[in-house]
Amino acid sequence: DSGAGAGVGADQPSLACAVLHWTDPAQLGAWSKLPELILGGGGLVMGASESGLVGASAFELANGEGAAAQLRCDPSYGELVRFIGDTEVPAILGAYNWAAVGLEGAGTVVDIGGGYGELSEALHRKQPKLRCVNFDLAGVIAEAPARAGVSHVAGDMFDTSTIPECDVILMKHVLADWSDGDAARALRACAAALAITPDGEQRGRIVIADVALTVGQE
Repeated sequence: DSGAGAGVGADQPSLACAVLHWTDPAQLGAWSKLPELILGGGGLVMGASESGLVGASAFELANGEGAAAQLRCDPSYGELVRFIGDTEVPAILGAYNWAAVGLEGAGTVVDIGGGYGELSEALHRKQPKLRCVNFDLAGVIAEAPARAGVSHVAGDMFDTSTIPECDVILMKHVLADWSDGDAARALRACAAALAITPDGEQRGRIVIADVALTVGQE
């Protein structure tokens, strides 16, 4: 024992899953392809061509498949997602008046890109009257476990017709992964899914939980 962990209590979270994930050979190999990608005018370093980018991503160049396919086989990534969720979920639950969603707190919340539905389940536990919808791509939803009070719906955030009508759209760590143009397109599609009042006005809200930079720190 080198003593490197001395002073870290058993009740404190470990960053081991993050270290294992970001030092995985598949992740590191993607960065080695960055010069080739830039010179070739390709897409994003960690992107995937299935996301609509033209040409292969650096990850695909290094590994022969997109990041999404690799991550499904990376146990450290699943642990990392849960680690982040454990620290963020309480903040999200406490940062918005979920009891006021819909009529008498019985509205519908759609979590866009909700993964396996952990946040939706936590939200339903906090406000049992809410109808919580976990919304993600079909491949993700196919692997999502059943959760109390949560409906899993497969769709595309760029396609309003696949998004259930709702009172609140929740987007956690979604928009930062896209260009400004694509983010605006997703927001327009999501806004169109918000519930309409009898007099034709939208009564819903889009709640965004994401990284924000102050002016001058971009």
